[in-house]
Amino acid sequence: MTVMTSAIANGGKIVKPHLVSRIETPTGQTVRVFEPEVVRTLDVSRSTIDTVREGMRAAAVTGTAQGLGQLDSSIIAKTGSADAGEYIQGVYYRGAHSWITGCFDHDNENYCFTVMQQWGGRGYKTVPIMNKFINCVYNDFAPACEN
Repeated sequence: MTVMTSAIANGGKIVKPHLVSRIETPTGQTVRVFEPEVVRTLDVSRSTIDTVREGMRAAAVTGTAQGLGQLDSSIIAKTGSADAGEYIQGVYYRGAHSWITGCFDHDNENYCFTVMQQWGGRGYKTVPIMNKFINCVYNDFAPACEN
């Protein structure tokens, strides 16, 4: 989901996921830089990608992910849920797993995410989790950054 969301945010490029952008020595000297690797591009029109991105932006401002849109004008998001059922020690439980996927910009970098909350309920239930996390990114993970 994160790769797909990233392609919507960047105009259609499927980028190989990576966790590290660079390696530095303890003194701050850059040892190695990892550049994004474009695997392929989506075979859809730019206007289609723009329409999907506009819908994801609307979700962050007034839709099921509302609340994230007030953090930054670049945030796009989509929530969802997966109905589920499971036997646990002979008792059947039914409910839903919630998830959210999206992208936002910070310090000239683009960040994309997908969070799944097992038995979390409907998709909008994951929005507060991402709200706190994005606030912490914006505040360099300072104490009480989630506020």
